[in-house]
Amino acid sequence: GNLQGALQEALTFKIYDGDELVYSTAMKNFTMDAPFLSGKSLEVGEVKKLTAHVVMDPVSGNYYQDSNVTFDVVAEATQVKNNPNMEFDPH
Repeated sequence: GNLQGALQEALTFKIYDGDELVYSTAMKNFTMDAPFLSGKSLEVGEVKKLTAHVVMDPVSGNYYQDSNVTFDVVAEATQVKNNPNMEFDPH
């Protein structure tokens, strides 16, 4: 993937469905090889709002001062009608 920058070592990527935490991983592990899969299908016309949080480890202190991180967030969907087993191939 395109995850770059030293700051990734101090960040956690979290996804919430409302107030419910549905996914959490170290930023360095958030890749297409280990994606977040909701396991829930949407009905026709249904809208689902998920919120992403990026949280820095509070014990990092000033170690990562002037560091950065860059990455893309990609949302992919598959029609359940055409994929009844809800299989996901990230490649």
